[in-house]
Amino acid sequence: MSTIQNLFQQAQLAEAAYADFGKFASPKDALIDNSFSDTQATAFLADWSVISQQPDTENGFSATLFKNKSGTYSLAIRGSTPAQGMLDFIDDTKLIASDGIAVKQVVDLYNYWQSLTHTGAYPVAKLTTMTVESAILTLYGGSWASIPRSALNYVLGTDFSYDPLSVPSDVARAFFTAAGYIVDNGMVYKLEPDTSINIYSDSRRLGTSVPSLSSVTVDGHSLGGHLAMAFSRLFPNATNSVTAVNGLGFKIGNANVDNLFSAFGDLPSSPNSVGTAFDAGKIQNVYGIAGAEFAAMNNGILQQPGGWDGIYIESAILPVGVALGHGAGQMTDSLALYNLLATLDPSLNTATPDNLTKLTGFLKASSYVAANSLEYTLDALRTLLQTDYTLGSANRVALPATAIDDRESLYANLQSLQVYLAGSAFNLNTGDTQLPQYAFTLHTLQEAAGSKGLAEAAKADLATRYALYQGNTFVLDSKCYQTDLYGTINSNGAL
Repeated sequence: MSTIQNLFQQAQLAEAAYADFGKFASPKDALIDNSFSDTQATAFLADWSVISQQPDTENGFSATLFKNKSGTYSLAIRGSTPAQGMLDFIDDTKLIASDGIAVKQVVDLYNYWQSLTHTGAYPVAKLTTMTVESAILTLYGGSWASIPRSALNYVLGTDFSYDPLSVPSDVARAFFTAAGYIVDNGMVYKLEPDTSINIYSDSRRLGTSVPSLSSVTVDGHSLGGHLAMAFSRLFPNATNSVTAVNGLGFKIGNANVDNLFSAFGDLPSSPNSVGTAFDAGKIQNVYGIAGAEFAAMNNGILQQPGGWDGIYIESAILPVGVALGHGAGQMTDSLALYNLLATLDPSLNTATPDNLTKLTGFLKASSYVAANSLEYTLDALRTLLQTDYTLGSANRVALPATAIDDRESLYANLQSLQVYLAGSAFNLNTGDTQLPQYAFTLHTLQEAAGSKGLAEAAKADLATRYALYQGNTFVLDSKCYQTDLYGTINSNGAL
């Protein structure tokens, strides 16, 4: 099971995959161009460095290999970009309509990993178009009456037996997938082995084997999340874990999906190493609960192969980047606050559905204006821990206030609080400001009230009284500390 801290890190990596690191002189400039704030980009690059990036292929695939200071690798797979006309939604439509999997991008993913683990010419997979079969599938795109006799005979046999209420294209697709072929966007293919120098004329011709690269965490947003989950089945032995952010699902059990993975497993370059099924225990897909789960749906149309958990986001409206709660940045920002809360209360750090639901409740209740929830939650904690405690007063507020919809303000104030706490008496990991440990407990107001009610609870408990005094939607219990948090705040008797 993943942790909240890990979810936040992987969401940042998934968002960072959208940066074009080949376009800018520094990785920081590339991240800022991709909507990271200055503070966020600096903090991210303090932990992660760029090892390799596959720029856009002809199929719209791109991925970046990152490495952190401990030597762990992460493969971050990009979704489609606005410059591509938001093709992830087009791909989603294709998946829903027929294919069940993003076939060509999965092939690109397979080949990119081969390039990272081989030097010189390396084995690749290629899709070979089945010309006759594709032409016949095209003929079945109309009504039964429009299909030539020869095409009917090819699929149905000499007796031409078919259900007149059936859809011709579905019948033809089923025929070709039953024969082991792969269907993608109305074309029929088979997967075959080849060598990189035979199919590529660009930098992909030769592999650049990465030292000590044997396993990775994998992450991606939208179509990138779909591909990250596919990676875990292509290379199960190389996959530590998968985090998808609003990741597209699959038609699990569909013959077309199984044919593709079976064909990869039959390649000489991956004998018996491709998974026969997804390993659900390695996969967690988080989606924004503010909008309909169109991309990250989990139903009879598309299914999720692992954990599927909703998190709070502030908006599900335009612009396109956040439409339907789909944007990468807003997911990262929400998880930054989940991470803060789970760091303060370690009992909430395991990313179980119950813990995610509880953390969601804190953010959701923090403001009657949804767009202000993250900022209000952060400022409530800054006021409590960084301002009121320091000044010994319950009558101050943290300044500067976190500006609404300003990522630099959000991450700068978040970092300020984190640095302050790491150097405070509340950090149990004395002397280590990089890996602080805390022992607070977060309660909802309902939990704090218990059977007595809030008024009675507040009489005996300063933490509850402070929450009511400030209008907070949470109670931060500090009883595990010898440091008297609320007694210090109440030194002027305001509570």
